[in-house]
Amino acid sequence: MMDWFHCNKCFKTEGNTFYVSSCSHICCEACISKDICCICGTACRYLQLSNNLKTQERVYFMNPVEMGKKQFEKITQVSIFQRQQIDRVLTFFKQKSSKLEAKLTEVCKHNCHLERQLEDLKKENCELRVILSQNKMSASVLESGRFSKILKPIAITSPTPVTPIRSSYQVSRSYSEESLERHFQNRPTNMQTPGSSMLSGSSSTYDLTCLLLLICLHLT
Repeated sequence: MMDWFHCNKCFKTEGNTFYVSSCSHICCEACISKDICCICGTACRYLQLSNNLKTQERVYFMNPVEMGKKQFEKITQVSIFQRQQIDRVLTFFKQKSSKLEAKLTEVCKHNCHLERQLEDLKKENCELRVILSQNKMSASVLESGRFSKILKPIAITSPTPVTPIRSSYQVSRSYSEESLERHFQNRPTNMQTPGSSMLSGSSSTYDLTCLLLLICLHLT
């Protein structure tokens, strides 16, 4: 119901035909005047009110509460649609964020593992450096000891006359030579006894053996 609807001149609320001027005045068919507003007297145009009005013209004669409800429904639908889109975007970014957090956690764990390995390698490197330095020190000590033994100065003393000492071999050799020479010097030259022909072969062999022994002794 439009309890506010009436003719602005005669205030009639019921009738067959009503018009609205371009200057926003409502007049009934009995009060209307051609090309001039019957209310303000200005030149105007009139539009007949009927069910054939356009939407932008009809809206002025609709109940604002109903319009508000319809508009609110539309606004609610628009809000729901936009909220759904926002929820989709938020869901996407939440899933992406959870995946990135899981990957970050994994990377942090791997980084901690690598840091522990690095610390172990640093400790092992320090231990190896200590062992290497000890080995170098030991090698240098050994080398210094070896060179000190090689380059150790020998005390030089003045030569003293040393009497040669004849070994037992030399003594026995000289004794053998003397005995052989004595044998050849004292051997009789023309000694013939009975049976000398039988002993001549053995004596010559003995003399030859002694001679060979004497030569060997001189050579050695």
